[in-house]
Amino acid sequence: LVGFVHLDCDRGSDPTAMARLLLLLAALGSTWWTMGAAKEVLVLMEAPVLQWKHAKLLDGLRSGGHQVEIRTPGRGIVQLATEEENRADALLVFANDLKKFKGVSIRDVMRFVDRGGNLVVAVDEDVEKSMVDLAAEFGIEFEQRGKMAIDYARPVELHEHDPTVFVTDQINPEPAFFGDEADAGDVVYQGIGMSFSPSSELLSPLLTGTPTTYSSIPGEEVRETSVLAGKEIVLVTALQARNNARAVFSGSLKMFSDDFMDMILPGESPEEDVESANQVVCEEILKWVLQEKSVLKASNFHHRIIGGEKQSMYRIKDEVEFFTHIEEFVEGEWVPFQGNDVQVSARTMLPENGVGNRTVSKLDQQLGLLLESKTGAISRSWLCGRLM
Repeated sequence: LVGFVHLDCDRGSDPTAMARLLLLLAALGSTWWTMGAAKEVLVLMEAPVLQWKHAKLLDGLRSGGHQVEIRTPGRGIVQLATEEENRADALLVFANDLKKFKGVSIRDVMRFVDRGGNLVVAVDEDVEKSMVDLAAEFGIEFEQRGKMAIDYARPVELHEHDPTVFVTDQINPEPAFFGDEADAGDVVYQGIGMSFSPSSELLSPLLTGTPTTYSSIPGEEVRETSVLAGKEIVLVTALQARNNARAVFSGSLKMFSDDFMDMILPGESPEEDVESANQVVCEEILKWVLQEKSVLKASNFHHRIIGGEKQSMYRIKDEVEFFTHIEEFVEGEWVPFQGNDVQVSARTMLPENGVGNRTVSKLDQQLGLLLESKTGAISRSWLCGRLM
């Protein structure tokens, strides 16, 4: 990666003022996930029966070497963190109401993520205000309680009279999320839809509706002038935070269930019947959330005046060239990152020119500006250095 920064002074400040470049380029967050280490996973389930309905999901986590602790309402106070650190590496909330868990608030969950914890939230059409408000903290808007995603054109045979149980093959093709499994097939879905601002660079849709999917109250005539429909109705959303914590929000609890994972979808003949893609898709989602894939690190960070040598101090209006080597953790080892969509940016700047992984920018004379290298829709990692 090669990038350029032009230090500028446009607001009447002293043109001889100096800015110090502190070289801190590194993948932010803890490094435990990159080495394939076991994680501690805390699972909050709104009813004990959900443990058995989602046994494959939980057994998959355990077979991956992770320590899984399951908590249900009524089992005392749930503590997400101590004064110094999170109690777990990942938090799974399979519930419609966060208030059912004594000791857990929206603020606690946000602090958990701010400290680098990873998060999965799954709800359904009975979602309560506490979970709606939690999603809103991440820029996600759930459809109102009672509404469901509906698709009359793609119902599941066993539920052919219930258009709220349908299949979708609209899986995000971004390799960082699903890799070769992006064409895994049909995912069985029943639940609520969501949306988020398309301008958000931190959020990505993992699963969306088909052209015939829409959001409404089942059995009622659609009278609204604006209805979420087609790819606008997001079913599962992913977030890569700036501290490299990851979060996934699903509008369906049943999508992760054994029943939906084991469902056989009919083909044109009995010999062409296939299993749903739910198990494969859910496994890939958990791998991404638990940072077992699509993790980057940067090393060998160098800087210098363009056409000159490395400096310990740079003057305003100096053009600074910097280099770094980026690697990706793939199947247990670090390999050179092959992406061609790395960008370099700086907060509070007005980009003057930027193409691919090379950016020339004018920065105001301020301390604490943050240089950021990112990939695509931020589906891998943020790599950061600071101007101090």
